[in-house]
Amino acid sequence: MKKFCKCLFAAAAFCLLTGCGGGKGSNTLTKPNLTVNEDGNGLIWDANEHALGYSVTVNGETLDPSEEPGYLFSTEEGTYTVKVVALADNGYKDSAAATFSYTTAGEPTLGDFTQEGNVVTLSSYTGARLEYRVGNGEYQALEGMS
Repeated sequence: MKKFCKCLFAAAAFCLLTGCGGGKGSNTLTKPNLTVNEDGNGLIWDANEHALGYSVTVNGETLDPSEEPGYLFSTEEGTYTVKVVALADNGYKDSAAATFSYTTAGEPTLGDFTQEGNVVTLSSYTGARLEYRVGNGEYQALEGMS
């Protein structure tokens, strides 16, 4: 009888520790598959039918939970790490975090400029490509100025 009780206790302990019981309770949601959206200004992922919503964390700060599968990139200068977790409904477990990192130079800005005849003088520009037309009608580009 002692041997039977030990076996029964061991089986119960195993089930408690490993989540035995089958059913939905042992299902973990699939980690979101992050991709850049068509406009190139954010992330999208496939909706999970058993997700109540998505937790989005940017550089350690958790944003308000979203029911929609998407996140728009920040336009402020910096490097960002985005983590997305699918939040489970009853009987499921939250997904593992999907991670995406990006860097932005910030909003393009054009500083003061003056024009005298055909000459335009810029004080500065940041985060943008400036093109100008030369005498023969061809465009030239200025890059890297800030």
